[in-house]
Amino acid sequence: ACNLAGRCSSVTSDGITFDSSGPQIGTVLDGPSALDIDYQTNTTTLCGSWQNISDAESNIVYNEVAFGVCGDSAEISQFVNVGLDQHFCFHNLSLKLRHAYCITLRATNGVGLQQVQSSDGVMISGPPLMHEASLLQS
Repeated sequence: ACNLAGRCSSVTSDGITFDSSGPQIGTVLDGPSALDIDYQTNTTTLCGSWQNISDAESNIVYNEVAFGVCGDSAEISQFVNVGLDQHFCFHNLSLKLRHAYCITLRATNGVGLQQVQSSDGVMISGPPLMHEASLLQS
């Protein structure tokens, strides 16, 4: 573009990123590894892991994780920012026996769009009864 005095200039841009879709979350698993668990005896620690988290337009910038009683949105913990980690354990808990707890992941992409997904839950079954089988055989 040129002005009336004949001075010209040009402006360029490195482009813009248009991202109208949130992150894609593959699977949220109960337990500390890539294997989903359905039952656990530990009442003080709850772990979760997740895989196949992506965003093609603006990348994932961080993940947050929370836990709660499955199906009860009123009983969910505060979300904890875990960066780009793919697993997290909550410690020093007082989990209730015979309750199912779900891990909830909230992924955020580069433009601030979020996606939330929960695990299918893990039942807190309590410590095993070690002598039950021998008592039944007596």
